[in-house]
Amino acid sequence: MFAGHPLDTIKVRLQTQPHSQDGKPTLYRGTFDCAKKIVQKESFRGLYKGMATPIVGVAPMYALCFFSFTMGKKLQQNSEDQVFSMRELFLAGGLAGLSQR
Repeated sequence: MFAGHPLDTIKVRLQTQPHSQDGKPTLYRGTFDCAKKIVQKESFRGLYKGMATPIVGVAPMYALCFFSFTMGKKLQQNSEDQVFSMRELFLAGGLAGLSQR
């Protein structure tokens, strides 16, 4: 997430820049120009603008997913040292997937 977010920010800026009128140059000439201008105008932190929302939303989502997977295994567990079959893991994963919907 930390490595990919700056690239996503650059992509969105490039996609949403106004189209040139009458042959005037656009705001950004390309990927590297966009990155350079963001860092110049907004500092390095500008590349990570808007990252708080995904972090706040994704952490609880993954916590619920792992909890559901663990509960799915516990519901099928007969002994403490049980080795789960593919079918049992599939069912536990299905419960985890249902929790995401």
